Amino acid sequence: MEKRRLGDLLLEHKHVDEEGIRTALEAQKRSGEPLGSTLVRLNLVDRDVVTELLGQQLGVTAVDPETVRPEVTALDLLSLSDVMRLGALPLRVRDGELVVAMTNPSDEEALGELKNLTGLRIVGWVAPQMALYEAVKRAYGVRKSRRESQESTEARLRRLTATLRGVLAELEAMGGE
Repeated sequence: MEKRRLGDLLLEHKHVDEEGIRTALEAQKRSGEPLGSTLVRLNLVDRDVVTELLGQQLGVTAVDPETVRPEVTALDLLSLSDVMRLGALPLRVRDGELVVAMTNPSDEEALGELKNLTGLRIVGWVAPQMALYEAVKRAYGVRKSRRESQESTEARLRRLTATLRGVLAELEAMGGE
């Protein structure tokens, strides 16, 4: 079965007219972003509509990552750098499968690497690019802030310990005079 183009699906379901598609395609050439993201950015189509039709187009589950809270066990499987590089937000682990939100769940290379990194079967769900990016920032941002906070606390403790050792050394030196 031939994959239908997103623009054709939007036209068929009357979510946008041909002029809107032309405008979005011109903007897409300049920005390099996916057509769906361009249509949403230009306020020509609602993000939920694009997400639903992308799921239909690809034959996968469509998800709005802003409405789904990723499980900590899933987030712990991949580093932020792997998530950003592969464009896949881990959502949940069930029965040996890792469900991830991706802008392109047909990307066999990314799916293969995810499988190699986690040792799990990968189920890709489609998500809008900007919503996915924001969800990654939220999911990993809190964790990063805690880690950075812990690291800065440890650094402060090391500096304080060094300062106290210096003060003790000076006191000992003064006591020996």
